[in-house]
Amino acid sequence: MTKDRQIRIERAVYTQAQQEAKTYQLSLKAYTQAALRFFASRKLNPIAYRPGMEYELSRDLNKAVDRLFGFLITQEKSVLKPLLTETVRSRILLELTIDNLHRVSEVDPNTLQKLKRENEQYMHTVAGQVLAAYFPAKK
Repeated sequence: MTKDRQIRIERAVYTQAQQEAKTYQLSLKAYTQAALRFFASRKLNPIAYRPGMEYELSRDLNKAVDRLFGFLITQEKSVLKPLLTETVRSRILLELTIDNLHRVSEVDPNTLQKLKRENEQYMHTVAGQVLAAYFPAKK
C-alpha cells in the first residue's frame, strides 16, 4: 500500500482543479494523476503546452506530407516518366533489331527504308500502350 503525498498549490489553481475534476466526475486525486500521466506519457512540458498545440502540429505535419507528395509527383513527371519512356523505347528497339537483323543484310535500300518506317511505327504504338498502362490519361 502506498502512502498519499501532499503538495502545496495556489488556491486559485486548487479551485480550478476541483472544478475540472467535477466536470469529468472525477475525484481531485484521480484528475491530478490523470493530468500528470497525460504530460509525462507524451513527454510534454506542461509550462510550454498551449491548448490547440495538437492542431498546429497536425497542420504542420499535413503541410510536410503535402510537400513530400508534391516532390514525388514532380520527380515522377520530370525524371521517372522520361526514364521509363526511354527504357521502353530501348527495349522495343532491341527486340526489333534482333528480330530484323537477319533480314537487313539481304534487302535492298527501299525495303530497308520501309522496314525502318514500320519499326518506328511499331515502336511508337507499343511504347504508347506500355506507357498508357503506367500513366493512364487523366479525365
